[in-house]
Amino acid sequence: MLLENHHITKMHFTVSEDMKVEYFLGNLSILDLIGKQVTFSFQHLKCLSCEKIVKKFYGQGLCYICLQTSSLASECIVNPELCRAHEGIGRDLAFEEQYHNKPHVVYIANSGGYKVGVTQVSQIPQRWVDQGANYAMIFAKTPYRQLAGLIEIVLKPYISDKTHWLKMLRGQLENYDDFLPWANLLREKLSLNLQEYILENQAIYPINYPLPALDPNIPIKSIKLDKTPIFTKKLMGVKGQYLIFEDYHVLQMRNHSGYVVHINIE
Repeated sequence: MLLENHHITKMHFTVSEDMKVEYFLGNLSILDLIGKQVTFSFQHLKCLSCEKIVKKFYGQGLCYICLQTSSLASECIVNPELCRAHEGIGRDLAFEEQYHNKPHVVYIANSGGYKVGVTQVSQIPQRWVDQGANYAMIFAKTPYRQLAGLIEIVLKPYISDKTHWLKMLRGQLENYDDFLPWANLLREKLSLNLQEYILENQAIYPINYPLPALDPNIPIKSIKLDKTPIFTKKLMGVKGQYLIFEDYHVLQMRNHSGYVVHINIE
């Protein structure tokens, strides 16, 4: 079975009502690939925005020109507190209106440790799955992106906005019973005008991934297609945006956005 010229973005998936995740590689369910030998063969780089074949990326999957001009590289994607979409200001106003001048949430998740994040309402629970969260909750809801970013900025001295990928893959989590009390403590850090966006009595959502328990004594090693352009390994599971292979090597698919590969499944 061969996927030719597969242009990597992030892995797509569906989430069932009981929060079980099913991933897809192209049009193939990854559940059907677990236990099989998978060969990746790196071909070339193609910009995610203009789709030109290039020799080097300057942002995540972007050529130099698109890094300067594309809405995908807007500064408020990484720094939502800088967003001005609600004022009608942005690199691409149609993009800003569609994605940033919309209701957003601030969420708290446990993905190898407690973390805070911001995303559009429509991207829940997808954002949690992208980051490999074992469970998560909505902390606050705002009418536009910048407000959510301002809340995140206040909380970041007390809770990380980064995912510890090794702990996330191993399922090394903070105590579940401390999750809600910790979230309640965070609300006290906000000013009264920001506290009005906090949602009361929010549910905690556990997320189930197609991944067996990993041995904590075996080191996990990351595969980079620039250094290892061809490899064959047996697929063991998937979590977040990581393919996990039998020998505890992992391939972070989102970090390889824009790479064009042939994928052979035996």
